[in-house]
Amino acid sequence: MTPKDSVNQLIKTIVKPAFKIAGFRIDGNTFRKEENGFVKLFNVQYSQFNTYLSAAFYLNAGLYFPLTYGWRYNWPPPSRVKESDCQFRFRTGDLTGRHRAYNVDENTDANQLAQAVKEEIDASIQWFASIKELGDCISAQKQIHSLGQTCTYDVALTYAALERYS
Repeated sequence: MTPKDSVNQLIKTIVKPAFKIAGFRIDGNTFRKEENGFVKLFNVQYSQFNTYLSAAFYLNAGLYFPLTYGWRYNWPPPSRVKESDCQFRFRTGDLTGRHRAYNVDENTDANQLAQAVKEEIDASIQWFASIKELGDCISAQKQIHSLGQTCTYDVALTYAALERYS
């Protein structure tokens, strides 16, 4: 099994089932859950430098605010939201204080890797579960110290837009 095959196996056996149970829609390696005024998004990103002998990947999470996307970026909202479209995004290692990238090669202990990924997925799903409504986005961003107050602007504008359209 190649390193990339090992990563694909992790996605198939750990990541996809966990996010499916949590109510996320699955689109390849991207997982989305629409809420009132925002979208929760998770993504497994392969490194662009992978080879036949080694593979690296990242676990990304984000919040996307469709009502403010056009205002903020002066661009129409995408039809299929990607992690890079999220106004609030980060590597899941920011939740756990652990990995930013996972590297897989012939010396990787598959069980240790699977356990580390499972812990990271569990922390991500728990973080997403703490965000039940738009206002929760502001308190949830406080857990991700590296991001500052990036979410507040979009939450405020989304509240205003929801009020306007209701």
